Amino acid sequence: MENPCARFVDKVAVVAGGGGNIGASIAARLAHEGARVAVIDVDVLVNSLGVGGRRDFVEITDAEWERVLGTNLSAPFLCSQVAARHWLGTGSSGSIVNIASVESVMAFPRQVHYAASKGGVLMLTKALALDLAPHGIRVNAVGPGTIPPAASAEFPSEEYRVQYPLGRLGTPADVASAVAYLASDDADWVTGQVLFVDGGWLVR
Repeated sequence: MENPCARFVDKVAVVAGGGGNIGASIAARLAHEGARVAVIDVDVLVNSLGVGGRRDFVEITDAEWERVLGTNLSAPFLCSQVAARHWLGTGSSGSIVNIASVESVMAFPRQVHYAASKGGVLMLTKALALDLAPHGIRVNAVGPGTIPPAASAEFPSEEYRVQYPLGRLGTPADVASAVAYLASDDADWVTGQVLFVDGGWLVR
């Protein structure tokens, strides 16, 4: 017999109105059955999905290009559209925070697809901010530098260390703090901006 908990594995579900009784129940059920659930109900949408990978430009396949652009650029667009429609329909304001990258403004070797997608996130942020400002909806982005999976991760080389004037790699908490600021009322007059959280990388 089919395991119901496997029906939504590798699927992303966006539940508008997920804070209400019915919406919350739907979100919980989808999560129980394996989906990654994004709940949209109140004030904030954070678009943090992202994939990358290193490959020579001439070897990037159509499928790889579509996967990276679809995840990093199309998904924030579609989720933002769902959120904006919800807020406009209820007459409420909201805040969208996209996760960009230092590669939104600078290129690294063998990451053409990733750089293109994150550059797109930067301009998506600015364009959405302009379109949604008349409705009181703010749109900003955070551009992280290197955020290793382990907080104790060391620099791969001394040359790499020199690129970070603050002398350390970033942590997920560094990014979360920036997102919290941009999503909060403290940033009520901030929109269309990208806050780079990069240990000083981009000042060089």
